[in-house]
Amino acid sequence: LEQGHTYDDQGTAVKVEKASFVIEDFAERPARAETNISVAGPARSLAVISQSEPLRVFERLKLDPEKVSGTAHADIVARFPLKRGTALSEVAWNAIIDLENGASSDKVFGRTVEKANLVIEADP
Repeated sequence: LEQGHTYDDQGTAVKVEKASFVIEDFAERPARAETNISVAGPARSLAVISQSEPLRVFERLKLDPEKVSGTAHADIVARFPLKRGTALSEVAWNAIIDLENGASSDKVFGRTVEKANLVIEADP
């Protein structure tokens, strides 16, 4: 995919800058897949989308995605077995998020965050 859009729960567009889905070896059982996606848009929108099942990123961080603002760009890579019932623990993933003018109206790990330009790397 060279470009597209997805939408958050309020219909705000998030730009999908590129995406790929590759099955590494069909002979391997279960086959393993790798997906790469680059997205950009309002930080709140990316936060809300990251709260979708099975990720629940903000729930695990004990943060409210509704209270995030700024602009974000994220590159996400995930590798996983292609089988029914794949557990989240079987998914190897990594995300790099570039946050511009980011803020949260809640404290983040006990700290106030406002007008922040950050690069965040996340993994399980």
